[in-house]
Order: sequence, then structure tokens, then C-alpha cells
Amino acid sequence: MRLDRALAHLERYPFHMPGHKRNPDFCLPGAEIDITEIDGYDDLHAPTGVLARLQADLAALYGARASFLSVNGSTCCILATISALCKPGDEILIARNCHKVVYNACFLNRLQVHYVEAEFDPTTGFYTRVTQAALDEALAAHPEVAAVVVTSPTYEGYISRLHCSVPLVVDAAHGAHLGLAPWLPGRMEGDAVICSYHKTLPALTQTAGVQVYDSSLAPKIKRYMDMYETSSPSYVLMNSVAKMADLVADPAAFEMLQAGLEKLYKLPLQHLRLIRADDPTKINISTLHCNIDGNALAHRLRARGIEPEMSDRIHVICMATVGDTAAGFHLLARALTEIDRTLSPGDWPVAPLPLPPRHLQSVAIPTGSGAYRLRDGVCLSARGADDRAR
Repeated sequence: MRLDRALAHLERYPFHMPGHKRNPDFCLPGAEIDITEIDGYDDLHAPTGVLARLQADLAALYGARASFLSVNGSTCCILATISALCKPGDEILIARNCHKVVYNACFLNRLQVHYVEAEFDPTTGFYTRVTQAALDEALAAHPEVAAVVVTSPTYEGYISRLHCSVPLVVDAAHGAHLGLAPWLPGRMEGDAVICSYHKTLPALTQTAGVQVYDSSLAPKIKRYMDMYETSSPSYVLMNSVAKMADLVADPAAFEMLQAGLEKLYKLPLQHLRLIRADDPTKINISTLHCNIDGNALAHRLRARGIEPEMSDRIHVICMATVGDTAAGFHLLARALTEIDRTLSPGDWPVAPLPLPPRHLQSVAIPTGSGAYRLRDGVCLSARGADDRAR
């Protein structure tokens, strides 16, 4: 039986956790299926029933040898995967644009960290892809690394297709939807690929998973998932993943999304620029060539009833998923068109972050030891950062 169907038949009185007892008087959303590991509902840490089937369904969806479900987000998955692949003191190669959890995993495991740089595109101000040549060069310089970790797709939607002879971990937190429809880029490839279901698919916040493509790694990753993940996983969250997996198994679920994006990218904007990355569902709205910055654009979008994903000095990101509607796309298209008509040209130089990237010749303080050193706070201020018209 599937998890969602099993949860539809909760009939016994709950003399067990959680404390709300599914009592409707408390008006708690989702409480009617918020249970613990009772008889017939499996155990995420030793699954043999409905949760084992759910993880098997997820593995099949992504073409993986094994899939491990997380209700602690991709954070748990990345901590577990790096811990599984690296012993304390090992060397690891990571992309500089990795999420902070990768750095936290290196700290917790006392790893010696080496870096590979993503390319910088001065025409957009974005860091884009880690190239195969850059990875090969970094591995030649550091042949003893136990694992490689890259972020792909990036926040802006740039995809790195890489291969190497050591275990490759892909932080695809923003790529759970890839490969699920023929018009989307193919799924990410690596020995272990971490996806946040909640970010780009219709599942509840905190849901994620590790897709394992090297079966020899599965027992190790499972061991550390059991260590890092809560021993009281939410059935409300896991049920949302079950429903999500059923929905997106049909590529037709993505047809509305495809149609909405095609119309949006054809908008005849004069000043704002829609930058289409490798993943078209990341709508990057550049303000580099007009007289407002990204934060000001986000403010104007909010005034028109739209909350974007992110904004900074040079752009706004809006995320599109299968959860969007034709009305939602129309609202965004109208807002961008109206705002664009009020703008005038401007040309703002872009530097790759406050300082250009530089290649470290040596590590002064090993990862992990710096956290225990005495420290002083230093205030940094960027001159000219607020000079742009609002």
C-alpha cells in the first residue's frame, strides 16, 4: 500500500505521540495524518513497508540505485553524504560557490579543503559552471582527495556536467525537477545527487533526498542519514513527497509550466533583461542596463502583488514550478511590462563580488580549527553600493 492511502485509514484511537492526538479542536493543519511510527506505518530508519516503497518509487523516478528520504532538507543529505565519503583529516575538493552546509560538513569532519572555481560571466554578473577542464586541473593538483562536491544547478540555473575518478557529490538542491519532462534539462549525474523536493516540486518545505547512483555508497550514506536525520520524521512531510512523486511521474504535469515560460521569455522588454540559464525555470531578471537595481525592482514587484525568490544589486530571481498557474504567469508578465515602460537606460559595471577571485597558494588555518580561535569583528562598507537610482 502507498503511504498516502495508508494515512487515509487511520481509525484506531491514538494513545501514542504526538501530543495533539489528532484532535480537531486544536485546529492544527495536517494534524489528521500527523502520526509516529505506529504498527503498519513503517519506520524511516528501518523501512520495510510503505516508506520502503516510497523510497523505491523515488529511486525509480530518478533512475537511481537507491534513494534516501529526508525531512531535514538537503542540509541533512549533504552532511550525511560527505561524512560517509570522507574520514577526519581527508582531503576534499569543493566548488567555491557551494552552499554553506558543504563548508559546515568540512568543518565537522575536519577535512582539508581544496577549491575549484566556477566561471564568471561579466555580461550577467553571475558565476555559472565548473568546467571539466577546471575540475581536471584541480584534481591533478590534488590527487589525494576523497570526494568532489559541486553545486549544479546553481541558484541562477547554471548546470555543470562533470565526471571524475573519485566520488562525485552533486548538490542539486535546486534541480529536483530536472529530467522529469522532455523539454527540461536532463537529471544531474554523479555518484550521489542531493535534491530538495520542496524547492522545485510540489512537496512541503524540508523534504529532500539523496539519489545514490553508485550502489557501493548506499550503506555508508544510509548509516549517516540515520545519524543526522530526526528519529521522529514527520508523516505530514513524507506524505507530501508520496503525492509529489505520483504527480510528477507523468510528464504532462509540466505542460502548463512549459507554456507559461515560453510566453514569458518572449516579452518585448526594452530595459529589463530576462536571462535564460540552462534551467529555464529560474527566471533571472537583470537590471544591469537600466536605472534601478534588483532590490528596487523587487520592491516594485511586491507593490504589484508578486513576491520574488531573491533580489540583489544586479538582478531578481523568480522561480517557476508545476505549482504555477496561467494567472500567475500573466500577473508576472504584466508587472514586468508595466515596470519596464517606466525605466530608462543605464549601464552599471559589475565586478565578480567585492573582490576578484584569487587562487590561494596555501591554507593558513585548516578548516575546523578556525572556529575555535579568538576573533575580532571587522566592519566592511562598500563605497558607491547605494548610489544607484531607486
